Amino acid sequence: GYDWPGNVRELRHAVERAALLTEGELIDAADLNLGRGGCPTPRLDAGPAAAEGGAARRELAEGLWDLVAREGLSLSEAMLFCERTIIESALRAVNGNRTRAAQRLNIHLRTIFKKLHRSS
Repeated sequence: GYDWPGNVRELRHAVERAALLTEGELIDAADLNLGRGGCPTPRLDAGPAAAEGGAARRELAEGLWDLVAREGLSLSEAMLFCERTIIESALRAVNGNRTRAAQRLNIHLRTIFKKLHRSS
């Protein structure tokens, strides 16, 4: 029911934040954590399990920053590298089955083709 009055960037940031903080495979309305008036707000009551997951994700992101700094990558280049690496890992996990990899990543099959082609 929230109409995202800010702009598409606001929606994108809310979804990206939910993708990083959500424990499960799917993001639902509760994961977007729309506070009073519908504004996305930080989750302060996520609990210890989420805090541990958040710490691990933060450590991973800091490691990625080290890679970006060391290699002199732009954010865009780093994101392409990460997307490609995650997709390749998903493909290995399902023995190269692109349909199953797309399902595991919760993306469309065409997205796998597009992202692998774009970042090659």
